[in-house]
Amino acid sequence: MNEGSGGLFINMRITYVTGNHPQKKMGGAEYQTWLLAKGLQELGHSSTFLATGAVREEHYKDEAGLSVVEIPGGHAKDKAGFYELAAQQIENSQPDLVYIRNFTDISYLADICKAREIPYVTLSVHAMETSPFLFGYHPRETFSYLLTGTAWEHFKSFRAIGDAAVHVCNLRGLQTAIERWYPDKRIETIYNGSPVPEFKNASKEPSGQVIWVNNIKRFKRPEIFIELARRLPDYRFVMVGRMHGGSYGAQVEQLLAEAPPNLHYLGPKPIEETNKLISESDLLLYTSLPVEGFANSFLQAWFRQVPTVSYTFELDGVLDQEEIGRCVKEFDDLVGVVGELMSDHEKRQGMGERAHQYAVNQFAVERMVQDYEKLFRDILA
Repeated sequence: MNEGSGGLFINMRITYVTGNHPQKKMGGAEYQTWLLAKGLQELGHSSTFLATGAVREEHYKDEAGLSVVEIPGGHAKDKAGFYELAAQQIENSQPDLVYIRNFTDISYLADICKAREIPYVTLSVHAMETSPFLFGYHPRETFSYLLTGTAWEHFKSFRAIGDAAVHVCNLRGLQTAIERWYPDKRIETIYNGSPVPEFKNASKEPSGQVIWVNNIKRFKRPEIFIELARRLPDYRFVMVGRMHGGSYGAQVEQLLAEAPPNLHYLGPKPIEETNKLISESDLLLYTSLPVEGFANSFLQAWFRQVPTVSYTFELDGVLDQEEIGRCVKEFDDLVGVVGELMSDHEKRQGMGERAHQYAVNQFAVERMVQDYEKLFRDILA
């Protein structure tokens, strides 16, 4: 770490920890962590991307020039060996600060950092991560945590928030929930960021297409989107996302086999292709239970002038406040709102234009990177 005049750290060495590298397995947490690491490296800070859920140990430079270390198995049977390997990688990277995006990783990384007097930043991006007791999640998933023993890791991770330099949430609603447990803790909300695409479609013709983008899990509730397609046969409904296995995956596959002809499941797609599909759509629909933080699909849509309709998830109230979409609480209302917006091109286009301007002003990746750079400097100073 290089320190300039006045105690300003010119170069910070930061290790970013999440489950996977987005080139290997794309998810919202992976992508946001990569954007942050890349952005801060471009500002002159040293970044190491540590992926803890890999298949095997690998070391390489990615397309952005980030140093990537992949280690196998956050769920490995040999926990002691895994923790030792993680500690060794922290030692090798010699960070000034560790950013822990994956919540269950906090349970052991906190001990590794404290033993070496390295400050660490923790995150909550899900309602389940705002309580030590796995509240606010689907009962089946809660049971699976109890069954696999990861409930204890979750509890330890939540306790370790108390020793973090700062705890970050990506929604104000999550911050409020955490503050009930840690009223004296420094907790901040930093919204996700996204690259601002070169995009001009203010006069695009309606496509008649509604899109849903999510990995297919129980709490994402894809069955609502499938039923909505059945109720609105005049429009094309497109689903993009990776199918998860297990009994729920089998249930969704059966629903897709019986889906109406206007429903098209495309499976997982690269982010560039997903963004193109979003830009060709009139609406993006979000059906997840109101337990997640700030989903990237909202930003992907807004930056492409596509308004969003959310079923039960209020997103800090911005959809209705900014008039860039709608949030509805009942399924019949969802059918009505989607039908209304799909039939009113002028109203929908106005929402899309406002969404684009709002996203450029509030959610550019440069804003997120600057917010974190200031936070990290505060910690190290």
